[in-house]
Amino acid sequence: MRPAGDATSCGDFAEHLNLSPDRSALLVGDIAGRGLAVGYAARALHAYVRSSLLSGMPLPECLRACDDFFTRSIMCDEIPFATLFIAETHESESKLCYASAGHEPGLLFSETGRHRHLDPTGPILGLRAILPDSTFGERVVPVSCELLVIVTDGVTEARRSDGEGLLFFGSTGVVRAVRDARFNQHETAKAIHEAALRHARETLSDDASVVVATISAMRYAHSPAMKGHGYDGATSLVQHAVAAVQA
Repeated sequence: MRPAGDATSCGDFAEHLNLSPDRSALLVGDIAGRGLAVGYAARALHAYVRSSLLSGMPLPECLRACDDFFTRSIMCDEIPFATLFIAETHESESKLCYASAGHEPGLLFSETGRHRHLDPTGPILGLRAILPDSTFGERVVPVSCELLVIVTDGVTEARRSDGEGLLFFGSTGVVRAVRDARFNQHETAKAIHEAALRHARETLSDDASVVVATISAMRYAHSPAMKGHGYDGATSLVQHAVAAVQA
């Protein structure tokens, strides 16, 4: 991956992990805020999530542990909250297990182009300090050969003024971009990024990450040569499960 811009202040991160010979995980996170402190926080939370998953921690427990870590060690006025999405597949099972701490809904596309929203299963990280009774869960989704698309809110909140208000790119824009990419046989992650950038008239206001993973034969298929693309200092996009950098 070749990051675009100054990655030291980027609050987004993502990684594909091989947890065992037959289990894979994909994690995507987004730290609120901008600046060097946010970049340090993103690297700290990324390392903690990674370590928790590699230890074999179940997804709901992992989110709880990450929430405790974020609240205790990272959260402050400058960094009020974070979101996190984690998905796991097992080689022998036709299902995707995921858990989401307030992250933008993941989108799961079938070969026919139909899609499902993978909504959050718990609150954003840091909220339990205010709402201690909130809980984290996980959901199981049957899959075959599908495309998993996860973005951070810099993509869905790409916006422009129409004279009367703001028009947001939203999940609808992501779905449209995926379908256009399939029809035109373009790289999906790049197509989503370019569509969001056009919508915002070439100016994104936040770190904006796109992660695309192909779920085939019950595993994440990832390119051996993963590529990053940066546009005018905006986020880097990687086809097949890697991260992005600063807007």
